[in-house]
Amino acid sequence: MKLTFLLLLIAIFSLGLPKSHAQMNFPKGNTLNLHTHSPVLYLETRILFNTGIYKSTDYRWEKVSDSLDSRWFVSSCFNGDCKNDLLQSGQFIKDFGLNDTSCFLAFHVDCNELNGTSVIKYDVFNTKNMLDFARLTFNISYTNTTGFESLEANKGLDIYPNPAKDCLNILNINNETFDLALYDLQGQLVDTIHSDSHLLNMPLSNSKYSKGIYFVRISNKDKSHFQKVFFE
Repeated sequence: MKLTFLLLLIAIFSLGLPKSHAQMNFPKGNTLNLHTHSPVLYLETRILFNTGIYKSTDYRWEKVSDSLDSRWFVSSCFNGDCKNDLLQSGQFIKDFGLNDTSCFLAFHVDCNELNGTSVIKYDVFNTKNMLDFARLTFNISYTNTTGFESLEANKGLDIYPNPAKDCLNILNINNETFDLALYDLQGQLVDTIHSDSHLLNMPLSNSKYSKGIYFVRISNKDKSHFQKVFFE
C-alpha cells in the first residue's frame, strides 16, 4: 500500500497535472497530545476531520508506525467501526450519527492503572485526489494518580473462561471481596456488580449481554485491574 501511494504521487507530479487543493480539514489539528489520568480512554483519543466535497468512503488509512506500552491494551476505531487491534490499512465507512463528509480516528485505550506512553501514527489519503493526504499522530501518556496497584501484578486475580459462553468467573485469590465494572468496546459502562465474596459467577446465557468484546474492571481496596474478555 505504501509503495502504491508513493508511485501515484510520483506519477501525478511527473505528468505535471494541475494541483488540487487538499480537502481534509482538521478543526483541532491532526496531532493529538493527550496527557491523562483516566485509565480507560475512547472519546478523548478522537481526531475528527471534514472531507469537503468528498465522501468519507473516498478515504483510506494506513498505519505508519506504533510504539505502544506493552502493558496497555489498545484497539482502534475508524468512523465508529471498532476493531480489536491496530489494523494496518482500510477504508473509512459512513459513520452513524455523522454526515458522510466527516471522518474520525479514535482508540480504545486501557492503561491498566500503569504509567506509560504510546505513540500511534496513521496516514490518511483520498483515493480520488492523491494530493489530499495527511498524517495523524496520537501521543498518549497516562499518569496514575489514584494510588491503585494492579491486581494482576500481585497475581491476585483469575478471570475465566475467556472467551466465555455460559458464565464468566472472577476469582480473587486473596479471598477478598471486590467490585466489577463492565465496559463495551466504545468505553461505555454496561453494568456494575458488587461481589460479597472472593468468587463471582456472571451468567451469560440468555442474559442482557450481547456477544462481543468487553472490558472488565475489578477494584478492591487500593488495587484495580482491567482485562479484555469475549462473550460468545
